[in-house]
Amino acid sequence: MPKAQKLEMLAKAQMVADKALEMAAAQSVARMRAGAAQPVPSDSDPVKADPMATEVGSRTDQA
Repeated sequence: MPKAQKLEMLAKAQMVADKALEMAAAQSVARMRAGAAQPVPSDSDPVKADPMATEVGSRTDQA
C-alpha cells in the first residue's frame, strides 16, 4: 500500500476517533446536566420503602 494511501487512511481514522470522542463528551455533559436538574431530596420528604423488601419477622418471612 502506498504511503500516501496509508496517511489518508490514518487521517480518516483520526477524524472518526475525534468525532466519537466529541460525541462521548457531549453525552457526558448532557448526563451531568440532567443529573444536576434532579431535585435534591430534603429531610422532610418521606422515605419510600422498597416494596420487594421484607422485614425480619414479618408474616411473609415465616411462610
